[in-house]
Amino acid sequence: MLPMSLRSRLGSLLLTATAGCARGPTVSPAEGEVAAPASSSTAAVEESPPDPARAPEGDQPPPWWTPLPAVSLEPLAPADQQAVSQCAERYRIQAADVTADELFAAATCFSDLRAFGHEIRVHEYLLRQHPDTPHAPEVLVALGHRYEQIDMRPKAVAAYVQYLRTYAKRDDAQALGERAVCLARSLGETDTVDELLAQLERNYGRKGFVLPPPAAFEQLCAGLSPVPPSRP
Repeated sequence: MLPMSLRSRLGSLLLTATAGCARGPTVSPAEGEVAAPASSSTAAVEESPPDPARAPEGDQPPPWWTPLPAVSLEPLAPADQQAVSQCAERYRIQAADVTADELFAAATCFSDLRAFGHEIRVHEYLLRQHPDTPHAPEVLVALGHRYEQIDMRPKAVAAYVQYLRTYAKRDDAQALGERAVCLARSLGETDTVDELLAQLERNYGRKGFVLPPPAAFEQLCAGLSPVPPSRP
């Protein structure tokens, strides 16, 4: 065992040698935070500033047009044709005094049977015979959607335009007007597009509608391919 005097001298030397060594992170009693070692060489990581040209996803405006599933007008199977005939008889669509309610019910029956051609014809007849029916708004929307689904865009635009002009105060009128803008744009109907945009601004400008810049329509109407111009 070392003498007491030698052990005392060695202890003093060890304390002197370790006095300048860096220790681990210390906790500040006043702030309760972990302080980094003074001799640490790790640089602070700075967050990159946001790119002003890239808007957050939450700021992206909703699209004006989204695709509807296509439907077929192919001939029905014999069993389905029989069911269609039963719908026609039940709701008296051939009767001279057929009512708007009966025609509307018949069109709904045809839609349930996926007899879309019959549904379209009955809806068209309903609007001709009973233009003031309470069913008219719903029928116009249904016709517009069906025309889109069978790729009859000009008729879809006409249905939506009529809806916007007649039922501007209804909750879905603005969205249908915007949809009509995209469809008319795909058809190259610039005059119709300008008229629709002007009407949308008049009707809904006070409610927050803002006329988009021309470049924005590529995003608002994304996925809607233009219709090639017909040959003379």
